[in-house]
Amino acid sequence: MAIALLSVGLLAVLVFLLGANVSRERQSVAVTQHEAEADPKSSLRKAIRAHGNCIEYVPMLSLMILALGLRLPLLPWWIAALMLGVFDNPINARSAKAFLADGNHMLVVAMDEERDNLVVGFASGVKMLHPDKDAPELFINEVGVAPAYQRRGVATAIMQALFTAAKKARCRIGWLAVDEDNDGALAFYKALGGKPPERQIHIDFELT
Repeated sequence: MAIALLSVGLLAVLVFLLGANVSRERQSVAVTQHEAEADPKSSLRKAIRAHGNCIEYVPMLSLMILALGLRLPLLPWWIAALMLGVFDNPINARSAKAFLADGNHMLVVAMDEERDNLVVGFASGVKMLHPDKDAPELFINEVGVAPAYQRRGVATAIMQALFTAAKKARCRIGWLAVDEDNDGALAFYKALGGKPPERQIHIDFELT
C-alpha cells in the first residue's frame, strides 16, 4: 500500500510540475497568449495539452494504483475511472443494470477508438408516457462530455443520435431542464433547435 500511495503522490507532483510549466510558458511568450494558444507549434500550446492530458488520465491511474494496493477487484474501479469527467459520479453497477434493462430508458455514448474505446461523452433520456397523450415524450435527463473532448462536436453528435432514437420510439417532443445562468448550455441547446419557454420554475421534492 505504501508503494501505491507513493506512486499516486508522484502523479500529483507531475500534475503540479506540468501546471507550473504552463505558467512559465505564458510568461515567456513573445506574442499574445491567445495567438500562442492558437498556434499548434507553439511551446505554450504543447505545454497546455500536456497538462490537460495529464489531468485527464491521472485520476484513472490513481484509482487503478490504489485498487492494486488495496487488492480490490479492478473492474468497478476501471469503469468508474473511465467515466471521470463524463458522469457526475462513479458508475453504480446496480443502477446501470436497471437503467439499461428498462426499455423506456435511452443511453447514447461517445467513444474514442484511438484510446481503446474510452467513453468520452454520453446523453441519457427517458421515454415518458401519459394516459392523455397520443405520443410519448423524450425527457433528456443528462448530457456530459469529458473536458478534453469538449468543443469538438461530440455533444452535438450525441444529442443527434439521442433524437434519432427518440424519433424511432415515436416521441413527439424532447425537453430538458437547464440552469438559467448556464450560458454555454443554453447556447448549445438553442443551436440544436431548442426553444426555451418564456418562464418556467423548477421545483424539487426530497423523497428520502
